[in-house]
Amino acid sequence: MLYVNESGFYALVLGSKLSTAVKFKNWVTAEVF
Repeated sequence: MLYVNESGFYALVLGSKLSTAVKFKNWVTAEVF
């Protein structure tokens, strides 16, 4: 099993090109940051 801390999670998602990751990145950067 792989464990990723919060900063690692965001690094993986924000660097991903998958469509779901891109949608999540857009939501996070628009709503959270």
